[in-house]
Amino acid sequence: MATDLIGSGIASRSLTFFAIGGSGIRALEPLLHLCALGLGPRRLHVVMIDPDQSNAAVTRSRDLLDLYRRTRAAIYDGGAPADGYFRTEVADPVGSKLLWSPIADGQGEQSGTFAARVDRALLEGPASGLKHVFDLLYGKQQQRMDLTLGFRGVPSIGTVFMHRLREQPFLEQLLVDAQTDAGTVFFAAGSVFGGTGAAGLPVVGRVLTDGVTGVPGRNDVRGIPARRVGAALLLPYFTLPAPSTRDAADGGIRPETSLFAQNAAAAMPLYVSGQAG
Repeated sequence: MATDLIGSGIASRSLTFFAIGGSGIRALEPLLHLCALGLGPRRLHVVMIDPDQSNAAVTRSRDLLDLYRRTRAAIYDGGAPADGYFRTEVADPVGSKLLWSPIADGQGEQSGTFAARVDRALLEGPASGLKHVFDLLYGKQQQRMDLTLGFRGVPSIGTVFMHRLREQPFLEQLLVDAQTDAGTVFFAAGSVFGGTGAAGLPVVGRVLTDGVTGVPGRNDVRGIPARRVGAALLLPYFTLPAPSTRDAADGGIRPETSLFAQNAAAAMPLYVSGQAG
């Protein structure tokens, strides 16, 4: 029986892939290998999202993206046909860093703690009324977490920052381009039991389908039909060593393997009900 591994549908499409958190970024690696085999879309836009830029998966994916591009250029500069191996053109809408960090604030803030990156000074000044709400929702352990190491299995912290995605020029451009190219589809990958993936997947889904409106300094852009948006939700697939103490080195919270299944079970109704877009 003949098997067609790649149909004309995907072969002619443009795919925007959101690799969210460590698990999502690991999923980017096999996708690039499929593209190298000629089994990818016509064009692949890669958006990596992670506050932890020292993540080993980020470094590997950056290196692999660079190797893919150099190999593809060498093949086609040598006169090979453009419909075989490495046929997929890989683009980076985010910029030269190949990664968007939701905690980047553009204010030169040296501290990576949750309290600093959420703009504690603002909460103690013009928005002082919100300070009591902030202290009520987030304990001292959470407020002193160094977010440059990730959200550590606490999606309620990550969601605070993930909504900054609505303000990013690259997202606006992706949505605008998708309005004119009906063949553009979107796909996201991330864990539903951790921190960054669990915080980012619902936000990405809602932003893509709802569009962006009412953001100061940005144009209003329509959303994408839900039939053009998909995701791979990764359930617990690894364990972490038991911590010798409950707190991490910075006094913040450690992710705990014993909570992974519980976190996943709590997150799934959001997707089953369709609230994640």
